[in-house]
Amino acid sequence: MKVLKSLAYLISTAYLLCAMPEFRAFPVSATEEITEMKYWDPSNGNFYYIHHGDSIEITKAIGGNTFCIPEEIDGVPITQIADGAFSEIRFSTLRLPSGVTTIPENAFQNCTRLQTVILSNTLERIAENAFDGCTNLCDVFYKGDHAGWDEIFIENGNTMLENSKIHVNYNKSNRMDCTFSMEEDSWSFTNGDLVSYMWDEETVTEYLGDCHPDTIAWYIEMYEACIEPEIANQNYKGACAGFALISYLVSVGVLQPSDLYEGAETLRDIPLCDESVKAITHYWLVSYKEDLIELGDRDIAYLESGRFHEDMEHGRAVMFSYMARQGGHGVVVYGIENGIWEYHGKTYDTRLLTYDNNYVGFQDEACIYFNGDLEEMYVPYLDSEIGILKFLFESDRVPYGIGNRTSYKSTYALGDLNTDSNVNAADAADILTAAANVGVGQNSSLNNGQKSAADVNGDGGFDATDAAKVLEYAAYAGAGGELSFEEYLLSAPSP
Repeated sequence: MKVLKSLAYLISTAYLLCAMPEFRAFPVSATEEITEMKYWDPSNGNFYYIHHGDSIEITKAIGGNTFCIPEEIDGVPITQIADGAFSEIRFSTLRLPSGVTTIPENAFQNCTRLQTVILSNTLERIAENAFDGCTNLCDVFYKGDHAGWDEIFIENGNTMLENSKIHVNYNKSNRMDCTFSMEEDSWSFTNGDLVSYMWDEETVTEYLGDCHPDTIAWYIEMYEACIEPEIANQNYKGACAGFALISYLVSVGVLQPSDLYEGAETLRDIPLCDESVKAITHYWLVSYKEDLIELGDRDIAYLESGRFHEDMEHGRAVMFSYMARQGGHGVVVYGIENGIWEYHGKTYDTRLLTYDNNYVGFQDEACIYFNGDLEEMYVPYLDSEIGILKFLFESDRVPYGIGNRTSYKSTYALGDLNTDSNVNAADAADILTAAANVGVGQNSSLNNGQKSAADVNGDGGFDATDAAKVLEYAAYAGAGGELSFEEYLLSAPSP
């Protein structure tokens, strides 16, 4: 136990668990009708709430980098969020619980660090300006299907949300049922193959400009301060954390290879190409930009409970980062073996089976060797004793956002707002009415699917131009034209 506690102080956590945590709740103020309580969980976010008897309302959030709102407190579901409850804090990942039907006005306004939002399939309405000013929001994960997302009413002032990548049918995986496969969960190319991409400033800043504009200055500053060409040529081997983190997420079922490269069934199917480079770059930047050097109580508990050893015995993947003489490195460990190995006159009786992204496939020399007391750890290919930086052992710690994943497509047919299987004057009238409402500052009255159907010319909005194209097609069809609306748009000349 003493050794485990000692080792725990070498460990830091990159991200925060979103499972139901232990918490302390205590009264803040009381009246005859309501009692306001404080929910205290440094890992997942602190907030005030009101207990309404059969439901709980969050009234004000006061901290947390990743905000993972629990499903319930003491068996009572969280179903309401007060107006502006989250407007004064900054976080990068947001998870809303099931039971919430409405995100109120200004709820997450100007949360400029927010990148990823995970929404329940109970959501019915996103009120005005709920995500206004969320300039770095790039991915929305929705637990329902396409039709469910279509029916959500998204009011004015939520352009940042609507322009994000929408991923439907999101479901949390159960990593207890997942094991790491070297044949499926490792890459067909290595860290070294990525060098020419990774320190190409134009490539990385172009990607960041699309997905995380506030990160560009940070990246350029780090690039200029830390990496000189002669150092990079000697020691830098690519984006180890990006390789390892994706391998980990694929192995536990959070990411699918086809999310990164169309048609891929395993990571081995993905070639070194723009899609794979952008994916690895994203997760590499996430790993380095977030605060890595922080002691985590959950990591200490993970070690002391014996769950790390259990995971290794069952072949479950663990993201494992360490510091050696050559610098920091990120790998995936997924198994444990006992035996006798000798290096430089020292004998080691245990090793962690390791996928190291500086190799294609498994290599003995990339494994991490140590004695049963865990006090001495050694990696042969580095010829170096190592110190542990962090374990990353739960998939919910990781922001899933990535700018080049497949986006949502509406189940509404283009131009057919009233779903009567005809594109005609009635649909044009609906478009004009909605555009007029927006023009005077009112809500469009269209749900999310209808907005997609109304954007005939694909410019991201709906106006008289879209309505004119619908009327033009209605006249064509009325005269006996046989092309579908989509076919007509591709074939007909612009007016």
